[in-house]
Amino acid sequence: MRFLQLTSIVGLLMQTQQTLCFTNPIRENAADPDIFYTDGHYHMTYTSGDRIEITRASVIEELRRGETKVIWTDSNEGRNDAMWAPEIHRVDGVWYMFYSSRAMDDKNSLRTRVLRGCDGPNPFDCDYSFQADLVPPPGKRGGKDGNDAWSIDGSYIVIPGKGRFHLVSMKDKNGVAAIAIAKLDTRNWTVDQWHVISSPDQAWEKKMGGGKSGLGINEAPFPLYHGDDIWITFSASHCKDAGYSLGLLKYNGGDPLQKSSWDKSGPVVSAAGGNYGVGHNAFFPSPDGKQVWNLFHATKKSEGSCGSDRFAMIQQVIFDKDSNPSFDQPRALDAEMAPPSGQ
Repeated sequence: MRFLQLTSIVGLLMQTQQTLCFTNPIRENAADPDIFYTDGHYHMTYTSGDRIEITRASVIEELRRGETKVIWTDSNEGRNDAMWAPEIHRVDGVWYMFYSSRAMDDKNSLRTRVLRGCDGPNPFDCDYSFQADLVPPPGKRGGKDGNDAWSIDGSYIVIPGKGRFHLVSMKDKNGVAAIAIAKLDTRNWTVDQWHVISSPDQAWEKKMGGGKSGLGINEAPFPLYHGDDIWITFSASHCKDAGYSLGLLKYNGGDPLQKSSWDKSGPVVSAAGGNYGVGHNAFFPSPDGKQVWNLFHATKKSEGSCGSDRFAMIQQVIFDKDSNPSFDQPRALDAEMAPPSGQ
């Protein structure tokens, strides 16, 4: 009898362990993903094209088939196409959705924008309204003359003692996609001026597909916080190249608007484990706040992809005794992993 009881207990423990483990991807067709954990749920968003939607689930593995709600469509023809890279942020207790969009078939009309939600316990149950285009005044934008308003992949970063800032990918003075930062006024929802803090200047940032190199691309900035340290990750090269990867900018103090205040390294995450075109990431804490997880997209296509065949993956970020982050390279999709702690 004792043997049978012990066997039953061991079997139950093994079953529980298997239930707790998960495998990537956590969601198919989920390029440019973001997750915000709050109110007992993971709230996930991603590029959906003509709309913005949120999927939520109480455990990470249920995001594959979690409850999904369209939270935004737009009748304004000047901004209702190619809704890209939505991000969920909470500012002064209110939920906001940062995103990019354009007019139909007009790539030059891409702009970074923000929606206002509610002050409720989660972003899923909010009603959203259009808040603002987050574009600086003429002369303070991108391009050679400072008048190019093209921008994508807007994000939000807070630097203690320095203020609130908007991060974007825009065109630098040479017309190349670069990472810029601008002061953000969250009372009036305006940005001051784009200041370039990273342009593609290394070989791993200049892979443009088909084995060819070019001017390069920096896009998809996202903040990472740990202790008193702050970083910005970004995606480098073209999404149609298998070498699309993540780079890192570490804030070294001083004026955040100056390029010299950010130290570049990379690539820190790149193709591995049968996953290619690895990039456009976000970070989120585990439910108990003890871990930081890296969320990113990838594809099985060895040549890379910019399409709907990209899926979302997560892996834990480990910090050493000096607070330096270590990013695990993408594991094979059948690799079992323990989920975020506290779920």
